[in-house]
Amino acid sequence: MTEIKRNTNNEKLIKAVNYLRLEFPVVEIAEKTGMDKGNISSYLNNKKSVSSNFIKKFEEAFNIDTNNFENKPEQTPRQNDDSLKDKLIEVLENQLRRLENALDRAKVI
Repeated sequence: MTEIKRNTNNEKLIKAVNYLRLEFPVVEIAEKTGMDKGNISSYLNNKKSVSSNFIKKFEEAFNIDTNNFENKPEQTPRQNDDSLKDKLIEVLENQLRRLENALDRAKVI
């Protein structure tokens, strides 16, 4: 497999992810931009070139200018947006309930 040379947009995306200190970058970016997780993973792993269109969506979704990292926002999107954290907790709680139900059914048999 040939590796795509990192272009300016890939650099911008990677710097922005590091700057924002995203906990689950692929999931968070996919959720906020509506883009496919596989493509985002490929961008972050430098397997695909990032389009200017995606950079625009990313900037809008995270309210950031990828050309200027000197002006830090007062709060990062991570501090402002706990919805992903809440969703992850909900998913984990649902999985725990399913496991508990499965264990209860196994005890009955």
